[in-house]
Amino acid sequence: MADIFAESFTEEPLWWNMAKPEPTTPDALPDRCDVLVVGAGYAGLGAALTLAEAGTSVAVVDAEMPGYGGSTRNGGHLTGAWSMIDPSAKDQGALRARVATSMDAFNHTRDLIARLGMKGVYEPVGKFLAAFAPSHYETLARKAEWAVREGFLDAEAVPRERQEEEVGTKFYHGGVRFEPGGLVQPARYHAGVLAAALAAGAKVASPVRVTAITPTASGYEVTTSAGKVECAEVVITTNGYTGAATPDLQRRVVPVASYIIATEVLPEDVAAALIPKRRAVSDSAKVLSYYRLSPNRRRMVYGGRASFRFTTPREAAVGLHAMMSRRFPQLADVKVTHAWTGNVAFARDWLPHMGSKDGIHYALCCNGGGVAMMSYLGHLVAKKILERPSAPLGAFDGTVFPTIPFYNGNPWFVPLVGETYRLRDRIARGSD
Repeated sequence: MADIFAESFTEEPLWWNMAKPEPTTPDALPDRCDVLVVGAGYAGLGAALTLAEAGTSVAVVDAEMPGYGGSTRNGGHLTGAWSMIDPSAKDQGALRARVATSMDAFNHTRDLIARLGMKGVYEPVGKFLAAFAPSHYETLARKAEWAVREGFLDAEAVPRERQEEEVGTKFYHGGVRFEPGGLVQPARYHAGVLAAALAAGAKVASPVRVTAITPTASGYEVTTSAGKVECAEVVITTNGYTGAATPDLQRRVVPVASYIIATEVLPEDVAAALIPKRRAVSDSAKVLSYYRLSPNRRRMVYGGRASFRFTTPREAAVGLHAMMSRRFPQLADVKVTHAWTGNVAFARDWLPHMGSKDGIHYALCCNGGGVAMMSYLGHLVAKKILERPSAPLGAFDGTVFPTIPFYNGNPWFVPLVGETYRLRDRIARGSD
């Protein structure tokens, strides 16, 4: 196989070209605060911003740089609702509540970007979800019909004979385009929320690793690599990087590595023909692919489950390039300039979760839709601390957060699930 790597190849995310995460300082950690947030990604900073703007003393710690994890490593899609839709669900009331909360998450994030004056961070170009197999098109069309009928989305089924209006390939079997939604520059979005939280008075300390959380008469004593902190409330927003400091949550959160590549700069006409309407795109394969054009519209940014085992971005790039070239043969000889990975967090029930366990608040498990959902759940956790409401805030507040049998944080079963997914994809496509 020809070498796919450009001379300038790096394992840093393309997004970091415009907003690279930087460490703060452990010295920013106070001895006391009202609320200590563990994790400085979208959820943690969303909580910190809401708390700080309300005058609460809040500190945020992160074991790496703020945003070092999935918040600056994702695919840059900003959508809501679609992944929650299941027209065959027996409890349609619960379904509508989940979809409504997901739309609230999207609206909150879009409006936050506007409120904080983040110019050029979000592009409202919509999304196209491509049918990987003929039978998938029918399922997607039913979901689109439900979403329109219930008033959640502007959605349209696009048959195969029209799909090249959306993607420059004959690989798929039609799909669905829907709005609202579009593209976000994830690192710039994260940097904007971080700056706003700091300006509002939040303290952010990194790299600071939490090693123990001990209940006290007045709240908690949190032991960290930078010293101990006394606080009234603790919020855990570590998502795909949840570790041994919170073992009860760790056994509920499954980290799965997702991998992304960016191509070299393409000729303008070639790039424009890949995604003519510049939408966010993903497909319905069990071994998922998701992609978009870069902010300058000259690179393909292509992500997916190239490996169900943790591997290096360079090794995963080979598989991703093959997946991309299968869908877009015109990119077979294109070089890769960037390859990176970030952890996605899944729950056993495939739903997001927020709530409290033994008094410790949490917002976890984006299940692949974390830009909007985690931003919103962090905000809702802050509202619960501030307002002490008697009723749940949204469909994912206080729901049962299931454990997984024989699982304590090491996702040993993920490669087995991955091979099952590959087999199901082969069967679905048949001889196509």
